[in-house]
Amino acid sequence: MQPVTQCRSRFRLTASCRPRRLRLAFTLVELLVVIAIIGVLVALLLPAVQAAREAARRTQCTNNLKQLALACHNFHDTYQQFPSAVRQPIWADANGGFGSGRDRWSYLTVLLPYIEQQPLYDQLVPHIGTGTRPWTNFSVTQTRIDGFICPSDAGAGSVADQNGGKYPTSYHCNRGDMWVTHTAQEVRGVFGSGQHFPTSTATINDGTSNTFLLGEVKIGILGSRRVGEGFASGIGHPGWGTSYLAPSQCLARVGPDRTLTGDIQGPGANPWLAGWRWADAHSIYTQWHVVLPPNAPSCGNSGEAWALVTASSYHPGGVNVAMADGSTRFVSETIDAGDPSLSEVDFAQNPARPQDYGGPSLRGVWGALGSSRGGESVQLP
Repeated sequence: MQPVTQCRSRFRLTASCRPRRLRLAFTLVELLVVIAIIGVLVALLLPAVQAAREAARRTQCTNNLKQLALACHNFHDTYQQFPSAVRQPIWADANGGFGSGRDRWSYLTVLLPYIEQQPLYDQLVPHIGTGTRPWTNFSVTQTRIDGFICPSDAGAGSVADQNGGKYPTSYHCNRGDMWVTHTAQEVRGVFGSGQHFPTSTATINDGTSNTFLLGEVKIGILGSRRVGEGFASGIGHPGWGTSYLAPSQCLARVGPDRTLTGDIQGPGANPWLAGWRWADAHSIYTQWHVVLPPNAPSCGNSGEAWALVTASSYHPGGVNVAMADGSTRFVSETIDAGDPSLSEVDFAQNPARPQDYGGPSLRGVWGALGSSRGGESVQLP
């Protein structure tokens, strides 16, 4: 050991006796390596996080469908019939009429007491038959009900601002495997005109576990040309006895990158987009046609004139549905949906009234599950 005197030069330590300092900082290269590693980890983890979030949203979406299906059955227990797609019998006047705005209230309006929305239902009842319509701006139509909206649905956020404060829904009722207008008397599905043919479990001859009750439809986005978000308009008028349009004409409007070609519905004073009014019974808002397979386009003359509404969702690969027995299933978009070049008249017994057809569906497995009395014993794979 050096003597202290040898380490001192007057009052300072010599260089050989100074304590060495520890190096605590990263070099630039080390810092860049750490950042690169973090970036790789984030890139690996982000898809997993997004998948986990979507799985949670899909679960909630399925739960919403389940609750609505149970509400339909509770309604059935009370009235011995399911709600109707349009012209709810409980909204009829004393003579069984549907004037003064009684006709256009959706199946969701009569389910309010069965989904813990009794106060909202009580607000609605005094307006029935007074001329108030579902597109009227008042407290009921301007109420957001989270159980009516799939958490994965990107279009839900901005609709109320664009639609006079009225809130949307992601869940539509099964109108059947035939392209019919919202007020048609025919009922190939579970929901139809309650004035003409109320349905119940007894009328579902194909079995409640083999028949769709409710399904998802993406909420429309104003100005969007994406399949599912937009609506291909100007595709004729498939009026019975006038012309019969095949679903392939709707598919023909799908262009590059799954965008719609030609005219689309909106923007405008009345955009008429899917799901935009949860209280409205019109096809585009709360009905669904089991004609084209999941995530195919919706189309028609316009949103409120012979709209063909197709099931769709933001869940990869298909859509959630509720069956008539109250169970929920996920249906792949690759499910067999028959030959889209065939129109209703191709399988009609009476070409003058193809809507009277009551046999098996020509829309494949998809359509067979959408018909309640087609005589099929088809089950989901």
